[in-house]
Amino acid sequence: MAAATVEATHPSEWIEMKNTSGGSLATGDVVVFKTGVAGANEITTTTTQGDDMVFGVLGYTTSNNAKRAVQTLGRTSILKVDGTTDIAIGDFIGTSTTAGVQLGLS
Repeated sequence: MAAATVEATHPSEWIEMKNTSGGSLATGDVVVFKTGVAGANEITTTTTQGDDMVFGVLGYTTSNNAKRAVQTLGRTSILKVDGTTDIAIGDFIGTSTTAGVQLGLS
C-alpha cells in the first residue's frame, strides 16, 4: 500500500480497515463501520442516507476481505459524489442512498 503524502499544515489520518462488504470497493467510496463485529475493524457500505456509522473515505480500491487505508480526517480529493449535492470546504461527509456516495453535512 502506498503512503499518503501530506502537507504539514493540513494533517490527515488514515486507518487500516478490512473490507467485509461482500464485494470490491473503489477509491473514494464512503464506508461505514460494520456492526456486530468483534474488534470493530471491519467496514462496509450502506444505502441508508444519514447512516450514523460513517467511518471515512476509502483511500484505495480493494477487494472483499482485504485491508486498506481509510481516510478519517483531513483534506481529500477522492470524494465520490452524485453531482446533485454540493460538498463545501469544512463540511462533514455523510452517506446517501447510493452505496459509496457521499453527501455534505453542514
